[in-house]
Amino acid sequence: MKNLIKFLLLMMAVLLPATVSAYDFEVNGIYYNINGNEATVTYHYDQYNYGEEYGEEYYDFYGDYSGDVTIPNFVTYNGTIYPVTTIGNCAFYQCKDLTNVTIPNTVTTIGSSAFQSCWSLNNITIPSSVTRIEGGAFWECSNLTSIIIPNSVTYIGGMALVMCYKLTSVSLPNSLTSISDGLLSGCTNLTDVFIPNSITSIGDYAFSECESLISITIPNSVTSIGYNVFANCNNLTTISVDSGNTTYDSRNNCNGIIKTASNTLIAGCSSTIIPNTVTTIDDHAFEFNSSLTSISIPNSVTHIGNNAFSGCGLTNIVLPNSVKHIGDQAFSFSSLTNVTIPNSTTYIGKQAFDCWELIEVYSRITEPATVIMEDYFGYGYVFGHPYNISQRTLYVPIGTLDAYQADSRWSDYFGNIVEMEIVIPATAIELDVSEIEVTTGEILQLRAIVLPEDATNKAVTWASSDANIARVDGNGLVTALAPGSTTITATTVDGSELSASCTITVKPQTPIMNGDVNGDGVVSIKDVTDLINLLLTRDD
Repeated sequence: MKNLIKFLLLMMAVLLPATVSAYDFEVNGIYYNINGNEATVTYHYDQYNYGEEYGEEYYDFYGDYSGDVTIPNFVTYNGTIYPVTTIGNCAFYQCKDLTNVTIPNTVTTIGSSAFQSCWSLNNITIPSSVTRIEGGAFWECSNLTSIIIPNSVTYIGGMALVMCYKLTSVSLPNSLTSISDGLLSGCTNLTDVFIPNSITSIGDYAFSECESLISITIPNSVTSIGYNVFANCNNLTTISVDSGNTTYDSRNNCNGIIKTASNTLIAGCSSTIIPNTVTTIDDHAFEFNSSLTSISIPNSVTHIGNNAFSGCGLTNIVLPNSVKHIGDQAFSFSSLTNVTIPNSTTYIGKQAFDCWELIEVYSRITEPATVIMEDYFGYGYVFGHPYNISQRTLYVPIGTLDAYQADSRWSDYFGNIVEMEIVIPATAIELDVSEIEVTTGEILQLRAIVLPEDATNKAVTWASSDANIARVDGNGLVTALAPGSTTITATTVDGSELSASCTITVKPQTPIMNGDVNGDGVVSIKDVTDLINLLLTRDD
């Protein structure tokens, strides 16, 4: 959140010009500057407030445009007719009583912060003459419910629609090639965004704080995506990438965005299932996602980037014995109460586990002195601020107590260090087959895959929803008995109560012709064996 606030303040400082009140002439209550042979609508204010807050001086401006304003196509000044081609920077800045603006089809550019903080403006139609909308143009138009952007627009600047709280849907024109930094950040009621297939890049924080956004599709034209694109989109549950995209994918319907060439997960949501082909979780991938309360990291992951899970709702995490690198602030400011660090870890970054509620750390590292642990400007804090040291316990492998106690990078942050056999619970289970069709008498071997690979207890129980159709033994061996459909389920026994299922449809045997029992087209001794198995499984 701190990064997001700093980003917004920086963008505001960049977008707001130092001087916004000068004008060349006024016609019918609208102020203009002359630019060559053209006129630009410019700013005029009737209130200029000075104040001080938190020891800092500030100046506040309120424009004197109000009600309905119609900008003409042409204005006459000193006998010369000028086409109105530009709505200048901050032209209607903080015109809090402005309700409607009619923009003529001579205007080609809407300037930076042109309508910023026009709190009463509720809708606007941009004519097809406009080609550029500069940064912050509609920043915090908090009552804006609709905006129509024509296909003539080829550029929309950063933060142009930030904090337009009442916008519920936005259709970006197919004339755009990029979505700028923070374009729709803070549009808290936005539920629907259409990204056209012309877009090649999506900037940092583009959809951050869009709390009502539920789903989004990345078209196959996109080749660049920034960081924190979905920060604080806590209701986002569906993320998909068009199958034709050659740079990114959402393989296995994972509800995340993966950089295909490097198998790097760059963005996810609360329903993301990380595929076991992912090797890196990128910087900021899940940052600020408070609705993410649990996630399984597969044992293919070796690198967790900076701030990857910072500010998330995770309460516990078991890192698989493949993770080597844990980046700066990787899990900082999350809700973690306990974490398991694998023996494969070689690097832990600054404030990686700076979590206020963290009370239990299970380290499987057998040689703690070999791990690189980055210091936070001389204050440590890899495991958080030391105020609650007495409440924290570090569990370490049997035989390593002395090594941990002698290493201040560990011992200085825990009131208790306890040796114990560390149990690694199962975090996921899947079957090698999820759906299959067989014939009566057929025998099928199912295999349960329990993750992580180093889980302490990988045993499972097997059950059939209808043993009259197909039965399963304790090893996952299925025998088809009668036509119909049944579900075979494998369940972990280590207390995690995870399960995975396979739907089996049993079809009747094809009548045996010419001794070809198994229907492979060849009569052989195998047909005799299969016939015996078939007869043994029949109840009659």
